[in-house]
Amino acid sequence: VLRHNPATGDVLVGGAFSAMNNDFSYGYLARLYSDGTQDTSFQPRVNGTVVEVVQTSGGKILIGGDFTSVGGVYRARMARLLPDGQLDTAFDTAGGFNGTVRAMLPLADGSTLVGGNFYNVNGFATSYMVRLRPDGLPDPSYVGRFNYYINSIVPQADGKFVVSGDFTQIDSAPFGRIARLLPDLTIDPSFDMHLGANGVVWETAPQLDGSTIAIGNFTMFNGLPRERFVRLSGLSAAAGGELEFTTTRYLVDEGAGSVVVEVRRNGNRSAAVAVDYTTVNGSATARSEEHTSE
Repeated sequence: VLRHNPATGDVLVGGAFSAMNNDFSYGYLARLYSDGTQDTSFQPRVNGTVVEVVQTSGGKILIGGDFTSVGGVYRARMARLLPDGQLDTAFDTAGGFNGTVRAMLPLADGSTLVGGNFYNVNGFATSYMVRLRPDGLPDPSYVGRFNYYINSIVPQADGKFVVSGDFTQIDSAPFGRIARLLPDLTIDPSFDMHLGANGVVWETAPQLDGSTIAIGNFTMFNGLPRERFVRLSGLSAAAGGELEFTTTRYLVDEGAGSVVVEVRRNGNRSAAVAVDYTTVNGSATARSEEHTSE
């Protein structure tokens, strides 16, 4: 993982490497100057893989991954560093996480959203997402209810959060590996991807026009072929959501008798909708009796 600091030009480099420039004192996390040379004064001494790095507005650095100590002090899979790379002892997750930390998002109130492949944080049971208090301990007012791991938590300008990973359910409701949460961390019903991705979603990037870009190890999205990259249009927040045909062409032999035309509903599906439709005679003949189903 690479994180650029636009104020200084420095770049933080995290990963599974055990040494930098053949020096094992700089394994798993290092800092480079803008010209690519190493900042040897930055020496956090992390003992395992760093999966994510987040620079906070105060200059401190959040790191998450598969490590168990920083600077010789126990820190299970998440820690906060001071700007010089030394451990910030004011932030302590105590018993820490029982699995990999993959995503971290500092919030304006000083708390931090954390996602990954864990279900316990310092003895607190929470499925794959947790909100930490400013001191690093779990906030018991929120319990994650995802059924599998989270890769990214990305904020939108309106205060909502797009969450992606390999989950297929949230609180037993079906979600295809991507969802949006409201500022209070409840599910946003106006963002419903229906089938979603058929494989893990690694990252998302909300766009200024309201659309969202998603990348991952998927080949289909909502039943349509999409090879590892998809752009999701800004869906309407209206109660009925949006309707679309599942394919641009429907083919049927003349002797088959009938063809099933499927219409898919995306976006907000919290209310009932009615659809007016008609058929036009061409090479096929429109029947006088039509049947529909949701």
